[in-house]
Amino acid sequence: MIPEYDKYAAYIWACYGLTILVLVALVWWSVARARRIERELDSLDGERRRARAAQ
Repeated sequence: MIPEYDKYAAYIWACYGLTILVLVALVWWSVARARRIERELDSLDGERRRARAAQ
């Protein structure tokens, strides 16, 4: 059962497409940011361990 959008079909499908694009971009941005922060935390943890070992 597909609803009939009549003359507004192009606008509705464009909004669906834009919504999917925004959701995919937000997921990508969140994953990329989490990975970057995880690398930074691992780097800081390694520096802390090296500093302890040098004492």
